[in-house]
Amino acid sequence: MCQTLGTGDTIVPAWNMAARSNNITKELIFHSDRGSQYASSCFTDILKT
Repeated sequence: MCQTLGTGDTIVPAWNMAARSNNITKELIFHSDRGSQYASSCFTDILKT
């Protein structure tokens, strides 16, 4: 378990794992619980790329 719930400690590693194991297309719909980690500029920049 992570010591913090920061975006870099939780959301980004989970996204990277999912991206490696799935074929992501331009039509991807990303759904989250709208928590602050998902709304962070760090994570939204990743989704934009």
